[in-house]
Amino acid sequence: MAKLAVLLVILAGVVLMFVGSRKTSRINSGFIVDSLKALVAYALFCAAGFALVWWLTVPPAPFVRTLVAVAAVLLWIGYGAIWLIRLAPRLRKPPQALAEVGIIDAGLVAAGLAALGYLAIPQFT
Repeated sequence: MAKLAVLLVILAGVVLMFVGSRKTSRINSGFIVDSLKALVAYALFCAAGFALVWWLTVPPAPFVRTLVAVAAVLLWIGYGAIWLIRLAPRLRKPPQALAEVGIIDAGLVAAGLAALGYLAIPQFT
């Protein structure tokens, strides 16, 4: 029953997005195609992150190593989301801190590389 409720909520969201997109002339077929391309690229980016961390933490892994792996995946997904905000077609300008490469990028990349470095070195198990 819960799966049916989730499917109904998703279906309602899709219908509402479709109805809302018909109210503005800026959303045309090119906008939708470009948005879908960006979402597919983001999905592939996330899948690559999951695959990399899965490969670096062959189960069963110690608890700390698993926590670092989860942090690495979350950083990877977050960094991909920032690039999705920058590259996907949009109707409004994103906030300045997200629109340009800056301190947010440096922090996420540094933390992600530290987590991946920890996972790549087998002596830290």
